Amino acid sequence: MKSKSPHSLLPKSILVPCDFSDCSIAALEQAAALAKLTGGSLVQLHVIEPVTPGFLIEGTVSRQTQVQLRARVAQELTELAKAQASGVRFSRPLIKAGKPWEVIVATASKAGADLIVIGTHGYTGLKHAVLGSVAERVVRHARCPVLVVRKNPGR
Repeated sequence: MKSKSPHSLLPKSILVPCDFSDCSIAALEQAAALAKLTGGSLVQLHVIEPVTPGFLIEGTVSRQTQVQLRARVAQELTELAKAQASGVRFSRPLIKAGKPWEVIVATASKAGADLIVIGTHGYTGLKHAVLGSVAERVVRHARCPVLVVRKNPGR
């Protein structure tokens, strides 16, 4: 059996889901450091969860509002990339709607990502049971390696 070259194991395309939390920004920083070492590029992804109609006060969100939201998120992702990861190649930010873990896994597969770098709060017990863990589901279902980053490990 022929072994892979060490260089072929280095991630060239790194998917970084971002929800603008401290945890996802820490993941972006780690992903940027890896991309600098490997010469890879980063793909930022923001997932907009569908709004349940029962929670809307005044009906549905207008198409114009959705377009404005996506434009604002794209601008903020671009600014975050410039601030947190200068000198790293980025593709255009991706903004998709759906269940975050499902969208992350599907996007990584479709984009041919070599690695997913995702932040986690590291909740356990009741918080984990109630809130669930997007990172945990991504680890279980992704076809590529996943690096999970905690903002403050050991706390």
